[in-house]
Amino acid sequence: MKIENGEWQEKKLGDICEIIAGQSPESKYYNNDGNGMPFYQGKKEFTKNFIGEPTKWTTKITKKAIINDILMSVRAPVGPVNFATQTICIGRGLASIRVRKSVDKDFIFYFLKKHQKEIIGNTGAVFNSINKNQIGQIKIPIPPLAEQQQIVKKLDKLSKQTQELTKIYQQKTKNVVELQKSILQQAFNGEL
Repeated sequence: MKIENGEWQEKKLGDICEIIAGQSPESKYYNNDGNGMPFYQGKKEFTKNFIGEPTKWTTKITKKAIINDILMSVRAPVGPVNFATQTICIGRGLASIRVRKSVDKDFIFYFLKKHQKEIIGNTGAVFNSINKNQIGQIKIPIPPLAEQQQIVKKLDKLSKQTQELTKIYQQKTKNVVELQKSILQQAFNGEL
């Protein structure tokens, strides 16, 4: 597919990123006291874009994700993504996607976030899952790096505007609810 400023190429995620499948240490190494490395088993601590504060640590490190790696939930549900905010140990419910320097990590993140519902792995008897090889086979259209960065800049701006509109909407909704309560109170007090 051709665009004005260059060529887009379809690439497999495994060709432009290092994929690290999580591996859970034995539970005897877990603690809630902050000893060892933060440990994340799945998407429980996912927020909008960045993984939340740890609730569990491990003194035995199996597989690591580093700051700015994209974390993908690989088991029930498959597909949601977040960024790692520090070096962490990842369990079997997560995979780390470490983007190479020739690609913008935010571009990959936005692509995966947009297509998360289309990412499906093996259907197991109990839940869906996806493995390292399947993640590596995900195809993604890649423009030149400068265009990736332009796209990310536009998406960041739109995301910020959306957040601002959401805040305004939530405040207006809160105001309407408060107004309704006030009117009801006045009505029942015979003040209308």
